[in-house]
Amino acid sequence: MRQEADGFSQRDASLMDALIRHSLQDNQAAGEARVQRLLACIRAQGLDVASNQHVGHATKQKIWSRRRWLPVSLGAAVVATLVFMLQTGGRQNAALAAVERSIIAETRNDAREYQVTLVARGAKGLQRTSTHQLFVRQRDFAICTTPRLGSGEIWIGGQDGEHWIVPRFGTVLVGDEELFKRPMLNNLDLETPFMSVAAILERIRYGYDLVLHPDVELKVGSKQTNCEHIVAIRKSRARPSIPERVEFWADRDSGFALRIELSWGPESQESRWLTASAQLIGTPALPDNFFDHRGHHASDRPVERMSN
Repeated sequence: MRQEADGFSQRDASLMDALIRHSLQDNQAAGEARVQRLLACIRAQGLDVASNQHVGHATKQKIWSRRRWLPVSLGAAVVATLVFMLQTGGRQNAALAAVERSIIAETRNDAREYQVTLVARGAKGLQRTSTHQLFVRQRDFAICTTPRLGSGEIWIGGQDGEHWIVPRFGTVLVGDEELFKRPMLNNLDLETPFMSVAAILERIRYGYDLVLHPDVELKVGSKQTNCEHIVAIRKSRARPSIPERVEFWADRDSGFALRIELSWGPESQESRWLTASAQLIGTPALPDNFFDHRGHHASDRPVERMSN
């Protein structure tokens, strides 16, 4: 009985150990180490009631009766808190692992085609919807769209750090990434938040809180694919110009993002867009020069290299 008065009984300690280890399951060893340190602190809280010599026997018995359950009650509260924290942390770690798998998938040399839909803020509270095709392969990309007025196609893209714009007619423009920040893009109807799937995934890895939802099946072409479903909410300290919410579905086998949805929220004034989404269409076989501007215009077309 003296052992119980000084702290946990062996049974209480074993029970807490079992509960905490059960709650840990497959979490990282660092989490278990933190729990063990906290558990050791709880056990170290001696309840040496007998050392209070000036307290009468009846009073000591009453105090001991009330306090003997303090370690167990405190331990139970700690266990409940730890279970919640570890389960929450486990879900976040699982979501982060899914994001990491998708980032790694982006390094593979597989071309993919997405259908992108943008909803932009228009004048007088109206909304404007537009679509374009996005082709990606690692860090290379190409975007094809049609103008609001007239016919033909407009292409922009990037390969090995070189960016380019192929308008419907006239001079082809080539430069670095600053090329896309020029006012001419407003006239070309080519402003888009989707140029790199990898860049979106890397951004949510650091600037968002992640939650892993249950797997779902998405249809790509005629194939049903089992997907991991991740929701990312922008952290309060992150730049308000980036999407408030990112939701994406990744092929559990390959890691490739099959669908991505971005949302800035109706009250945001930091972006011209309200929502944007990219849906995987397929994995086409593309010519070698597809991500080079030469793959999208005649050989005699004039080309101008832009500098800052």
